[in-house]
Amino acid sequence: MRITELRATPVAVPFREDEAWAFGARRGMVSILLEVNTDVGLVGIGEAAAYPSGRHRAGCDPLDRAARAR
Repeated sequence: MRITELRATPVAVPFREDEAWAFGARRGMVSILLEVNTDVGLVGIGEAAAYPSGRHRAGCDPLDRAARAR
């Protein structure tokens, strides 16, 4: 099984009031909704923080846990 497509949709959620947390205060949050399609027709949906890491790659095996750690 191979990943054939990654679709990322950013979602911004504004807060009515600032939220205090460990790194200060924030007025909202941004997440990325991910849709992963495979060559065997399986589709996965997940959420990720909106911090780019450059670690996503089409063509890798989605079940290979070692590849995700690299």
